[in-house]
Amino acid sequence: MKLGIAQETKGNWDGAKSAYEQIKKDYPTSNEGTQADKYIARAEAMMAK
Repeated sequence: MKLGIAQETKGNWDGAKSAYEQIKKDYPTSNEGTQADKYIARAEAMMAK
């Protein structure tokens, strides 16, 4: 999660999305894993701008 946030801070939305997708894949039942979709959606929205 920290990696994704760091990537967002740097403006690397593709890297942030990748980090969040990895969390969702590896830890689907964790708190971060269950909320990863909203972070992925935000990264995708920022990449579209």
